[in-house]
Amino acid sequence: MFNVHEYIERRLPVQCVAHRGYSGMYPENTLLAFREAIKIGADMIEFDVRVSGDGVPVVIHDPSVDRTTNGHGLVKDLTLEELKKLDAGLGEKIPTLQETLNEVAGKIGLNIHVKVTGKVLDKVIRMLYEYDIVETAFLAIEDKDDILRIKKQYSDIHVCSLWHQTQEDYLEASKPLGVRILQPMITSKYFSKEWIDKVHSNSIVTCVFWANTFSEVRNIIKAGADAILTDFPTVCLKYRDVIRR
Repeated sequence: MFNVHEYIERRLPVQCVAHRGYSGMYPENTLLAFREAIKIGADMIEFDVRVSGDGVPVVIHDPSVDRTTNGHGLVKDLTLEELKKLDAGLGEKIPTLQETLNEVAGKIGLNIHVKVTGKVLDKVIRMLYEYDIVETAFLAIEDKDDILRIKKQYSDIHVCSLWHQTQEDYLEASKPLGVRILQPMITSKYFSKEWIDKVHSNSIVTCVFWANTFSEVRNIIKAGADAILTDFPTVCLKYRDVIRR
């Protein structure tokens, strides 16, 4: 079972992270995709949290429902009841954060990309305590002020900084925030083995976005990544098994 402390201390093999669940085969950010990721043995699930128009944390990536459901409109403008009427693929519904944690908490590590702030972000954090997953989950956050507030107010909550994620000063910008996890993008100019070595020298680990083929997984592992986000976690798991034999 994934443990954040073991991860940031680099005591784990490269971790295979199911991006929005097993999204290469099943509708992204659905309970079905999460269950299937657990079934095949992924180390972590990554998913996204937004808030409905009536203040309920829900799991969906985009600000609108248009791409991933049969509906239209912004998530923040639709009530939970309205969101639940939509088909997110294969008859799946947009899950609430509570429904998601009921399904996955304690079964797999969690990389939770929070796209909420203020009191809703506090609500998300309270749920980490309620489900006793503080040591098996971390929050990926884009806003610098939110990161600083959480580090001060909730010192035991693990945070991955996404601030300046696409910029060449990603590492330097993140160091003052006191985080131990970064999520570099392979498409960014800074990404290289040398950059990851520098990250490690600052006692920070990486969760690299993303790899979907054997060659991509191989190249990212050779670069020294600590975890890999993938739509096809079986590819990552199979390659890892091969190199560990």
